[in-house]
Amino acid sequence: MNEYKSDTEDRLFHFDFFRVKDIYEILDIGFEEYVDSGDLCLIEWPELVEDFLPDKHLTIHISNPDRETRIFNVTKHE
Repeated sequence: MNEYKSDTEDRLFHFDFFRVKDIYEILDIGFEEYVDSGDLCLIEWPELVEDFLPDKHLTIHISNPDRETRIFNVTKHE
């Protein structure tokens, strides 16, 4: 997890769960507290934490069918 601050002192948390194999690793860092903080949380490889995400969130799926193209699919959950 990395924490960043904007110019206005807003916090942003970045999580990369690519190498995480066990949900307990995620819970041990206090993931639920970060998500419930109201701050922006960006999560890569969120499959393990889908049950812990708030009802209202965005999912952004990025695919690259070739070297020159990236496709962004955004889904709003409410």
